[in-house]
Amino acid sequence: MELKGKRVLVTGGSGFIGSHLIDRLLLEGAEVVSLCRGQTVENKEYLPGNSNKIIHVVGEIRNRAKLYEAMEGVAVVFHLAAFTNVRGGIERPILDFQDTAMGTVELLQAMADKNIEKFVLFSAGRVYGNPQYVPVDEQHPLNPLEPYGLSKYTSELWCRYYEKNFGIQPIIMRLFSTYGERQLPKKNSTTNVVSIFTARLLNNEDIFIYGDGSLLRDFIYINDLINIIVRSVARDLWGEVFNVASGSTVTMRRLAEMMVDMIHPANAKILYKEPIKGDVSLYPDISRLKEKANYKEFVPLETGLQNYINWFSKIQVLKGAAN
Repeated sequence: MELKGKRVLVTGGSGFIGSHLIDRLLLEGAEVVSLCRGQTVENKEYLPGNSNKIIHVVGEIRNRAKLYEAMEGVAVVFHLAAFTNVRGGIERPILDFQDTAMGTVELLQAMADKNIEKFVLFSAGRVYGNPQYVPVDEQHPLNPLEPYGLSKYTSELWCRYYEKNFGIQPIIMRLFSTYGERQLPKKNSTTNVVSIFTARLLNNEDIFIYGDGSLLRDFIYINDLINIIVRSVARDLWGEVFNVASGSTVTMRRLAEMMVDMIHPANAKILYKEPIKGDVSLYPDISRLKEKANYKEFVPLETGLQNYINWFSKIQVLKGAAN
């Protein structure tokens, strides 16, 4: 599907991934509608608000009137809006469910009402839960262990329901540990570890690893993710489900060591805490992604980390100058 000249909707458009996706969609020649909450605007400054190719709609994903407004004339919906704090979801499971699962159902129903068929759903690797084997492929049983993963899994099920009963054509992307510019550390969060490590090390503060640091993760750089999204739509991979990652693993200990070597904090150290219950090595098989999307060249972790550190250092200087 060619995006040039099409109007598309991005939910969560002011977020880390959403703002990058909008940048790329505009470059592809699309007209973009960005739907986001009024209070979730951490990256809105990066969006070209004066462009005649972008329309900003402020509202809740569960507000049907706002959804109808945002969907006027839309050909494709990219759904990123969700409750994104894994630990926060354990503390507030109802809010997690409302924002992610119920929000997805509201969106799908509005699409059905508006006869919009093309839908890109951003799920997560946490739908697999405690893996029976690694790397996990797309056929691995889904057994999420916390509200965040449960809500993502539920969203996938609703997506398939609307595919079968209303003709909506989805691409489901199960994301693993995306990092890059515009990602900011979240308060009381243990995810987004690259941003957390960067912020603490640049402030010469110790960083913490839960467990002995041997857990394996797969980190994908934001530019690669955006390329994969656009390529999947261009190749009309509707109906597919993909693990989306780089295909390379790193231990948490090695990640921390790399970042210490890059940032050179004066006194900060790597410290170890008790492991988080149920936390295990989880990383995907991306063979299907490579075959179907024909995407095989990924930004090396060292390069992506350095790009991110350089960006974070710059915004710290700018914020310091503004205060």
